[in-house]
Amino acid sequence: LRFPYRHEGETPEKHRAIMDFLKQHHYRVAQITLSFGDYNYNEPYARCLAKNDQQAIAQLKQSYLDGANEQLTDGPKLAQLIYGHDIKHIMLLHIGGFETVMLPKLLELLRQRGWKLVTLPEATSDPAYENDPKLPTYGGTFLQQVMAARHITPPPATGGSKLNLNAICR
Repeated sequence: LRFPYRHEGETPEKHRAIMDFLKQHHYRVAQITLSFGDYNYNEPYARCLAKNDQQAIAQLKQSYLDGANEQLTDGPKLAQLIYGHDIKHIMLLHIGGFETVMLPKLLELLRQRGWKLVTLPEATSDPAYENDPKLPTYGGTFLQQVMAARHITPPPATGGSKLNLNAICR
């Protein structure tokens, strides 16, 4: 199960009740360690496609890859900071019009960066996912939750794209 919007309950009591229910019914939570808001690109892509604005579409593509690349850099850094080594990561992706365009480019980026794709059961077999951060509120990636629970200050983000997706092709 992946919680919608990664919201796992706004109180520790609700979170624990949900987790207990899921465990009783043999569900596991598919945590997420890498997320770059890929779903945010679908609407701007549709607008730019309707206007046949190829320059703006090229900007969207670059911004998407920059965001993915940032996560591929920052995720292992956070894992190293938390666990002292990298872990098997789980990247959140959404199916949409722009994802169908970008998936081959994303897979190429993963290959270039030396990432190996594994199944969800293989990724979740990593001992890191046995940890329940037990935060007072839930949201963010799993690594962000663990850092908050352990009071670890996150390093500055790599940077990524600053493209205003809401403004493009308006």
